[in-house]
Amino acid sequence: MKVGSSDYWTDILPATVFVGLGLAVSVAPLTTTVMASVKPDHVGTASGFNSAVARIAGLVATALLGFVFALQGSTEAFATGFRVAAVIGCASAAVAAGCAMMLVRSITAPTPAAPQEAPGPARTSRLRRNPRPPPWTS
Repeated sequence: MKVGSSDYWTDILPATVFVGLGLAVSVAPLTTTVMASVKPDHVGTASGFNSAVARIAGLVATALLGFVFALQGSTEAFATGFRVAAVIGCASAAVAAGCAMMLVRSITAPTPAAPQEAPGPARTSRLRRNPRPPPWTS
């Protein structure tokens, strides 16, 4: 399959597979790190914040790379502009990966203490069963 003067199988597919593998290797561990770094009460907030930052970063990166691409000039320089934008995007991703490797630390969860039973008779639940069915069932 030809796309312009490029061959899909040798020019487009390898780069697409490479991007997909990069996303698979980085997104899941980053999300897991974010979720593990907060208390259980704040997991929803952390998830929302992680999602918002990812979307904003994607928008900013797309806008900036589009700007770099547009600076290349004429339509004849299309391939050159695309390559320059791709190289800048790749370099930015490498810098971000380096920052993550240096700044994201592993947090080990404390081991929970074994529950101790209170001496004396077994505790019963404070809740009692209601022998009557709820009014909406009749």
